[in-house]
Amino acid sequence: MKTQISLFFCAISFCVLPPLIWAQNEPEWAGRKVIDRFHADLSATYDEVEDEWLMRLDRGEFDDPGLLFEFDEVLIIVTDYIVDEVWEGDDPLDFIGDPGTPFAIIPASISGTGLEYVHLGTNAYGVGNGIFTNRPFPDLQGNDRSFSGGRIDFVLREVRGPGEYFAFAVNVDGDRLDYHNSRELGTSHEQIYPESAGGHTHPNMAFTKRGLHEVIMRNEGELVSSNEMSVSEDFAIPFLVDPRSFHWWLIEHFPYSEGVDLQGQMALPFDDSGIPLLHAYAFGLDPHQTDRRLLPKVLLETNEGTTYPVLQFGRPEGVEDRDDRSDLLYQVAVSTDLETWELIDMETESVEMTTVEIEDHLPPAQQITFLDRPVSSDSRIFLRVVPVLTIGELEPNQD
Repeated sequence: MKTQISLFFCAISFCVLPPLIWAQNEPEWAGRKVIDRFHADLSATYDEVEDEWLMRLDRGEFDDPGLLFEFDEVLIIVTDYIVDEVWEGDDPLDFIGDPGTPFAIIPASISGTGLEYVHLGTNAYGVGNGIFTNRPFPDLQGNDRSFSGGRIDFVLREVRGPGEYFAFAVNVDGDRLDYHNSRELGTSHEQIYPESAGGHTHPNMAFTKRGLHEVIMRNEGELVSSNEMSVSEDFAIPFLVDPRSFHWWLIEHFPYSEGVDLQGQMALPFDDSGIPLLHAYAFGLDPHQTDRRLLPKVLLETNEGTTYPVLQFGRPEGVEDRDDRSDLLYQVAVSTDLETWELIDMETESVEMTTVEIEDHLPPAQQITFLDRPVSSDSRIFLRVVPVLTIGELEPNQD
């Protein structure tokens, strides 16, 4: 005979806790402005009097300089909108890797609404004409390209992260020009993306692995006044490659937000709901509503005279087949004093997994009965569900 009751107060053995994120699970980019859609540039500025460079992220639209951000204030999202792989045979992108090597790309040419991915380029709006020499650089056909007002360079120095990074141009005839190739750092490859003083262009940019990357670049140019090179400090540009489903969930629920501070502040409540965005995502909630039925709660279940704790929480559509929430895992933590928490090893813990129907919601909510942790009237136990975003391997788009 099983009986089950809910505990809605803390005066007895259990406490119904609001879901919380542990500090160590908070992502490294928390609090940053998320750059996930529309136009942005890596923007170079040069102060001729002080011989000082500054590289920042320009959120302006094409030739209209906009808001400028230091790179430690932002995170550039490379979505899974375009994940391709190197072809067999004559592929102009074979420098990325062997046939079958997957890569995520920020394309040089934008199409559609611009909601799907960030359109990232470079500009030198902050560099005056005539300060730097017009050093030649080859174009796609191998001819010398001219740089009006002088040439400055975005030079790749290092890539910190799980994968390789590339910047390149390619045309319909298969002609290719490699600018940055992290696989060839330390070789004779110059690792230069050139830009005209006051100019603005777009390369293709690609990564071979999902995850956090820091692309280290500097600016440099040859001064007209001395024919000497002026070189900037190194700047670390942060990219999160292919964050998967949570990113698309944000676009669905906040289509005009540009992702501003949403992904970075996913541990914080949205509006007056009091529910962190990550928990709305993990437990199948609409972030614009305050329906709390799917939030985790602790129940007691008595079976043949023994009482066990039961943890119940909502699951979003797609979790079971891993289609729509392939970036989401759950951890369960236990405490006896609300101060010290320990993760439960769900592989070795003796549990009973069941589901329960909740009105107007699919799929059913998850219930976990902890058979190794019977309780009595004088025992205390507290349970918490910790949703965690995970980052796995790149997989090419199927269509």
